[in-house]
Amino acid sequence: MQRTKKAEFINRLSELKYLNDWISKDPEHILFIYGPKSSGKTTLLHKFIENHLTNKLFNIKHFNLRKMLIVNYSDFI
Repeated sequence: MQRTKKAEFINRLSELKYLNDWISKDPEHILFIYGPKSSGKTTLLHKFIENHLTNKLFNIKHFNLRKMLIVNYSDFI
């Protein structure tokens, strides 16, 4: 039997509000989300998509850049 531990999702209301406000403005730019390793960035995005984007059409891309050194936004681009 394979068990997976689902990450806890607590105290992220301000981040969810920011994402909702950002996407409500019909953005034309990339939103670059960064933070310490294992800080919940991917879990935050999955929760946002699950709760806010289920009935909408968006082209969402996810890149796992864990093995790349990215110091600033220009490194990402």
